Amino acid sequence: MSDDRSSIQGRTDTRTRNSDPGNADAGDEAEDGAQRDLHDQHGHPGDDGDCGGLGPPAGVRGPQHEQVDQQRHHGAEQRDPAEEGLDQAPHDRTDDGHRHGLLVTALAGDQLPADVDAETADQHADDERDEAANQSHTRGQECLRDKSIREATGLRGGRDPIPASGLPTFFAARSDHSDMDTRELGSTGMDVTEIGLGTWNVGPSWGEASDEECRDSIRAALDAGANVIDTAEVYGDGRAERLIGEVLDEYDKRVFVPTKAAPDEDERHSEAGLRESVAGSKERLGVDSLDLVQLHCPETAAFYEPETFDALEALKAEGEIDHAGVSVEKVEEATKAIEYDVVETVQIIFNPLRLRPAERFFERAKNEDVGVIVRVPLASGLLADAFEGVDDFGENDHRRWAAEDGVEAGVGRKGGETFAGVPFEDGLAAVADMRRLVPADATMAQFTLRWVLDFDAVSTVIPGSTSPGHVEENVAAADLDPLSHETHGAVQDIYEEHVEEYVHHRW
Repeated sequence: MSDDRSSIQGRTDTRTRNSDPGNADAGDEAEDGAQRDLHDQHGHPGDDGDCGGLGPPAGVRGPQHEQVDQQRHHGAEQRDPAEEGLDQAPHDRTDDGHRHGLLVTALAGDQLPADVDAETADQHADDERDEAANQSHTRGQECLRDKSIREATGLRGGRDPIPASGLPTFFAARSDHSDMDTRELGSTGMDVTEIGLGTWNVGPSWGEASDEECRDSIRAALDAGANVIDTAEVYGDGRAERLIGEVLDEYDKRVFVPTKAAPDEDERHSEAGLRESVAGSKERLGVDSLDLVQLHCPETAAFYEPETFDALEALKAEGEIDHAGVSVEKVEEATKAIEYDVVETVQIIFNPLRLRPAERFFERAKNEDVGVIVRVPLASGLLADAFEGVDDFGENDHRRWAAEDGVEAGVGRKGGETFAGVPFEDGLAAVADMRRLVPADATMAQFTLRWVLDFDAVSTVIPGSTSPGHVEENVAAADLDPLSHETHGAVQDIYEEHVEEYVHHRW
């Protein structure tokens, strides 16, 4: 194994204190440089690689799940958008009144045959309006059914019950990014935008992106309406935090900046190490206190050491930090962490190839008012549909290693960060099967981000990129209508067929 490969395969977020800082984040640099290459080669959004409330967990079966299952398997078939009404043609829909108004207009006036008189034309238009109203009522009854299913599954989306007008209303009716919907970040009191920016891609110093290019990507996120910029002290040995601080000096708006404290050499957190991390991050960001400090994926044992969380309590009481949270590799680490009152947020991997958090964690997080920050939403570019085979990766790209030598050759604890821990060929097969589900007005990356946002427990999702164009594309995913329940069922089927056996019980 080459030296380059060794530097990435180990812990990517552990700071070696009192030693050469150039070795502190070799893994982060490798991940970011590889992902920047992906942007340059394929033009797809990248992935922040650090790392909805549900009703009954997905693994629990009951009468309401039979309805969901029936819809799921029907959803696996490709259907005519006209049959689906508004569910399968989101690019055509705003509301039923608008849709049917266009239909009536197309049949009125000079578009009718020349020998039709005005009275007949008016009657024709009235008949069309009556038919539209009847169709709307029928769809309205479906709304009531969909509402009950939505409540049972914890998914956002579908249609609301019929309003007084008799026409269904829809979620996500926005016209520009500046009005991006916000969600509460647990008990922090912060309303955060549904999509933010992750800055692992900003971090590496051996990639091609200049400081100004990185600053431009941060500006693009803020200009598009995002108010969450996630970072960590190890991203570029503090480079990401420094650049964020410089950009924020240009803006007169409230931006929430979660950062992460690297573990000590033993992959746990000492109070001295946490204080050193907090002091350094404050200086680089140019703030008096940090919005949110997250433990940066320490080993599992760290979550069973109350003194670590006592140290976070002390830092909060002293005004050094405003809020505390954790970034985790495993669902069980998340469930243990929120036993400590000081933990208000959890950052976790979640995407269509990693469903276990929805089954085992989201309901509890929502019930206990814990914010959920979703990381690795695009599975190292796999869910951006950005490549076709191993030849798309350079020799020193961790994705090439995972593709050639297996999951554990990737980054993170036993390779769980690279491709979200999914074997490469199985991931490609899952993505190929998923393409048919992507709306006509969306990219695969946008479809994936919209899918994540359909879960009520998710507070925000933080894809990363150093390309302003890709950042804007990611943010635009929040403008997509929620996906249908049939589509969510089809994604579940694809997961079970292609990847569940590899990932479900590992993380």
